[in-house]
Amino acid sequence: MFIDANLLLADSQSLTVSGASTNYIDTLAAGDGITDGAWFIVLIKTAVANVTSIAFDLRTDSDSAFGSEVVLYSTGAILLASLTANTFVAKVRIPIGAKRYLRGYATIVGGGATTTGSWDMKIVEDASRDVNGIGKKV
Repeated sequence: MFIDANLLLADSQSLTVSGASTNYIDTLAAGDGITDGAWFIVLIKTAVANVTSIAFDLRTDSDSAFGSEVVLYSTGAILLASLTANTFVAKVRIPIGAKRYLRGYATIVGGGATTTGSWDMKIVEDASRDVNGIGKKV
């Protein structure tokens, strides 16, 4: 499986505070490769500590400033015990209703501020394969 750098929303992004993914995707830009049936994937890269739970969203908007964004998909609160290194916490087809721009968002739902943790979020065409080279299937 090839990972398209243009389809990475978060790449080992820190999970110490709630916030948007570092990158967003313009689905109309040439070469993004967003097609029907593409998948939204979230991977915990580095184990999370000191929080109760975290939720991950895929958000969309018609404007790159995301002033009127809509949540396309949310994992809901994922408990700390499931936020271990190299663990997939989401794998879902991109829902109908996506507007021009897509971005991810991580929200610390319970507990204090986490001191460790990082996440990847990406769009892939085939979620049945190992998309990270770590030997885990989603």
